[in-house]
Amino acid sequence: MITAAQAFLDQFDHDQSRLPGATLPWLRHARGVARDRFARQGLPTPHLESWKYTPLRLPVFVHAADVPQVIPSPGQPPVQSPEAYACRFINGGLVSWPNDLPDGVTIAALSTHPELAASSLQRDDVRAMAALNGALWRDGLIIRLEPGVVLATPITLTFVTLPGFTAVAWHLRLVIELGDGAKATVVEHHIGQHGSGSAATLANSVADITLGSGAILRHYQSQHAPETAWHIASSTVRVGDCASYEGFLLSCGAGMARDDVQVSLDGGDATCRLAGVTMLRGHRHSDATLAVDHHFARGTSRQVFKSVIDDDGHAVFQGRIVVHPGAIKTDGQQMSRALLLSERAAIDAKPELEIHADDVKCGHGSTVGALDDDALFYLRARGIKLEAARALLIEAFLADALEEISDATVRDQFLAQITHWLADRS
Repeated sequence: MITAAQAFLDQFDHDQSRLPGATLPWLRHARGVARDRFARQGLPTPHLESWKYTPLRLPVFVHAADVPQVIPSPGQPPVQSPEAYACRFINGGLVSWPNDLPDGVTIAALSTHPELAASSLQRDDVRAMAALNGALWRDGLIIRLEPGVVLATPITLTFVTLPGFTAVAWHLRLVIELGDGAKATVVEHHIGQHGSGSAATLANSVADITLGSGAILRHYQSQHAPETAWHIASSTVRVGDCASYEGFLLSCGAGMARDDVQVSLDGGDATCRLAGVTMLRGHRHSDATLAVDHHFARGTSRQVFKSVIDDDGHAVFQGRIVVHPGAIKTDGQQMSRALLLSERAAIDAKPELEIHADDVKCGHGSTVGALDDDALFYLRARGIKLEAARALLIEAFLADALEEISDATVRDQFLAQITHWLADRS
């Protein structure tokens, strides 16, 4: 019987002449290198330390582009600012993007303009799922801001999953490049149509982000894909001198979700703030695996992640801070806290610090607990119903993670999604 890994390799061998950029020698070579790396590694297994808590038992998929859409588009995407520069994907295919852009801003389809992201597409990522993406990507987006450009209007990316009767996969690539002193906000919404009887879907995406000296990127992601979805996102972020990256992950949907974020602080006084909220019920599984590498002096990094797990849900938090030789006066802090709402709920948390320099300030911690019975009794004694009391305590528990979102509009949007999750017991 053919395996999922072999099916991906066969797909590449069959389709390589039809993939975007097939006539470009450099891109054809890059795809071949990525294909060979994936062939050597295969799909990740729990024998890999970084996949220890997340078994990846994928079915055999066909590419979404080879299967006609049989389910109509779901309703409107999450509420967003009407003035936002909006891009929309359906099952990995880019269907709309803005054309009326300010000077110095480029938003273009990667499938038709791969030359705009040549340096990114030729990087050899050692992660197996990123290598698979490097071989098989068919669509994506490049967002580029020239030096000094400040984009006050957010860029919103809506990724819609439409499950059908055949297991389909897509491999999507996002390239974000901010020149020196540029500033932008990018908001991602991963949504889809929920329903029984649908086949599995796999969204295997890669984001390659580069920030020049003094650049600022606020990058917020919410994921509420169907329970039949596998959502795997691999990100690489390079932060230059005095630049700042602020990332937030809200995960409360897919049956299996994994966000693998690797940040490299490649200049002095660089800053990285990573935060997130995971909310699980049913048999859902969500994995947040993060690594921040401090390479230069006076770098600052923060990781604040909160998990709320109900029923048989299983969350994973793997956070790592590495302070390399010479990265003096580094300030790296990390915290993971989980709230278990049932006896069957579980989390595996593994915070790590690796320090190879003196004169640093670093710390990490992890806690797991249940709702405070005394606080619950206090609220109920004042006439608040049980579910409302639980929701109030959970929102209070998540509050400091949400405060890491500096954009007030996005913070309110994400809080509304959390409130909806708490009210929806399906």
